Amino acid sequence: MCILKSSWRILFLFSSFLGVLSAGPITVGPIPMSGSGTYQWLKNSSPVEVFSASGTDGVDSVSMSITDVGLDFLFNFPGLPSGLAGGAGGACSYWSGTVSIDGVSGISACSAGVTDYATWSIGDGGGNANLYTPVIGTLVESASLVGYIDYTSETMTYTGNTLTEVDATFNIVPTPEPSSCAECCAALIGFIGFARRREAGSRRERRAASEPTF
Repeated sequence: MCILKSSWRILFLFSSFLGVLSAGPITVGPIPMSGSGTYQWLKNSSPVEVFSASGTDGVDSVSMSITDVGLDFLFNFPGLPSGLAGGAGGACSYWSGTVSIDGVSGISACSAGVTDYATWSIGDGGGNANLYTPVIGTLVESASLVGYIDYTSETMTYTGNTLTEVDATFNIVPTPEPSSCAECCAALIGFIGFARRREAGSRRERRAASEPTF
C-alpha cells in the first residue's frame, strides 16, 4: 500500500511539472525603459556598446546591465545605431552582463552553462527581454519593452581624411527626443557631405593626373 501511494505521489508531481511547462512562458509588459550608455566604433574593429537600463509598469520590472561587442566588422562607419540587440531566438551572442525580469536573471548563452540565459533588444521605440532555461533552452519569461536611443554627444576622429574612431554617449528613454534626433541626423548628413566632397576632390585629382602636359 505504501509503495502504491508513493507511486501515485510521484506521478502527481510529474504531471504537475508537465502542466507548468505546457502553460507556456510568462509574458509581461510593455515596460517603459530608462538608462544611459556609451557607443564606440574603431576602424577595422567591432562596435562596442556599454549601457544599463531599467523600468517598471508598476507591477513587473526589467533591468539590464550590458557590455555588447558587435560581431559584424564594420570597415566603413554607417551612422549611429538606433537600436541595440544581443542574441536572437536563444542564439549565442558575445555580450556580458545580466538581464533581469522580476528579479530573475539571465546571462549570455555563450557563457551561461547551468545558469539561465537571456536575449535582449532595445531601441526604435520597442524591444524585448527573454529568459531561457539552461541546456534545453526553453523560453520561461518574456518582457516587451518601450525604449528609444537618444544620443547626447558624438565625436569623430580622423587620421588625415580617414575616419578612424567614433565615440558617442546616449540615453535610453521611453519617449523619443525630437531635438536629439535632429542633431544626430544633422551630424550624419554632415558626414555624408564630407565623404562626397572628398570623393569629388579625388576625382578631380585623378582627372588632372590623367591629362597630358605640354
